[in-house]
Amino acid sequence: MTEPPADGASRRLARRLEDATLAADVDELLRVAQGLAEAGCRWAAAEAVQDALSAAPGRSEVHAAIVRVYQAVGWRDAADQHARLLNRYSEIVDHAAELDELADRAVRQEDVRGLIDVAARHARRGRFQPALEACYEALRLAPADARVHIELARIRVALGWRVVALDDLERLGRLLDLVGDADGRERLDAYLASELHVTAGDPSVGAAP
Repeated sequence: MTEPPADGASRRLARRLEDATLAADVDELLRVAQGLAEAGCRWAAAEAVQDALSAAPGRSEVHAAIVRVYQAVGWRDAADQHARLLNRYSEIVDHAAELDELADRAVRQEDVRGLIDVAARHARRGRFQPALEACYEALRLAPADARVHIELARIRVALGWRVVALDDLERLGRLLDLVGDADGRERLDAYLASELHVTAGDPSVGAAP
């Protein structure tokens, strides 16, 4: 049930809601929903976010908008309940497509840190192939960056490729010493000691455990 609009602004919002619903324009639905909630049109605002949810159930911003609209119209319990669902959803939802977009943007911008973050997030979900691909792109941009090699080592170790990971880190250590990268050397030594439980120069580096 939609409340009758009370003034010209609300009527314009109602028309925008109708057009956005017909076009399945999710972004416009979210904007209209917020405007309707602020105008006090509770049912219309709820209808708008539900239409957005139907059109794009996998978009986290739709769920976040539902929480905001419910809060704006005073439905605190419903807002809290959906916020809890949103938190659980954020933990388990597959963001592969979103991460692919972030990776493409990072490549265009030559953003090594962004590619490392994409690789780590893929790896946490068990998607090791795209994680490796993000690392290789980062290596192409910054072949001597210790952060990239360390993230690549984490992925390889998770895949059971410890020997390969240690061999690469051993070569990295020699390179860092050659170019005098003290920060990179410190970062590498800390990773070796804290996560792989070996020290620089240890004969176990590059050898099977």
